[in-house]
Amino acid sequence: MTQVQERKAIPADHTWKLEDLFPDQAAWDQEYQEVKKLVEEVKQYRGKLKDAAAIKACFELEDSISLHSERLYVYANMKHHEDTAEGTYQALSEKSKKLSVEVGEALSFISPEILSLPTETLRGFVADPQLSFYKRTLEEMIREKPHVLSETEEALLAQAGNMAGAPSTIYGMLNNADMKFPTIKNDKGEEVELTHGNYIQFLESRNREVRAAAFKAMYDTYAKQKNTIASTLSANINKNMFYAKPAITRPCWKCRCSATTSSPKYTRI
Repeated sequence: MTQVQERKAIPADHTWKLEDLFPDQAAWDQEYQEVKKLVEEVKQYRGKLKDAAAIKACFELEDSISLHSERLYVYANMKHHEDTAEGTYQALSEKSKKLSVEVGEALSFISPEILSLPTETLRGFVADPQLSFYKRTLEEMIREKPHVLSETEEALLAQAGNMAGAPSTIYGMLNNADMKFPTIKNDKGEEVELTHGNYIQFLESRNREVRAAAFKAMYDTYAKQKNTIASTLSANINKNMFYAKPAITRPCWKCRCSATTSSPKYTRI
């Protein structure tokens, strides 16, 4: 019988080279602490975003925070997806998601504070040479002004990120870690373990019996989890209904859920 190989059995040149992001866990932990410090630094701009120099400095710090938090997120989640059943990187992935929500909350004051200024002042910032790099960001902020909530509301919305991502996380663990598919016979009559990866290959077989066996094995397995999957879907629909309400219009760049953000980072080019 042919079974799926564990990742440790895969040759290194066929795997992700995550050392290009972080050489080891210690390096990841160090950058994590650096982001936490940067998040504290951005608070110094609260109430001071009234001129081009302050806005430029705040945007640059926001860029730095976003870059580093994104690196942390990508590394943690790629390590997690090497083996979704491995507890160490499940925890690291969740840690990176929580940091992203913290970042979103810390940055949530930026758009409401800038957009509280008169439109004429905002137009002046768009034309200011100091802010030429952020011209597109400012233009998009002005365009979205009718949909941006108050500072308090934006912060509260950012805090909801961890809860909003729960249905996706739960289904991901069920689908990628806990769910096991049976073996079926391939074109050669060999017993092969069915997986997400080889399912399409079986469906493209010229042998109708192989196609039928693959389809039945796949969806019989899902049917055994129908109540759990239905509950997860219901939770996700409720989340989407919440974010579909007026004034809650933009997708979240922080935690890959359907939460929203006031951060100009989503529209920055």
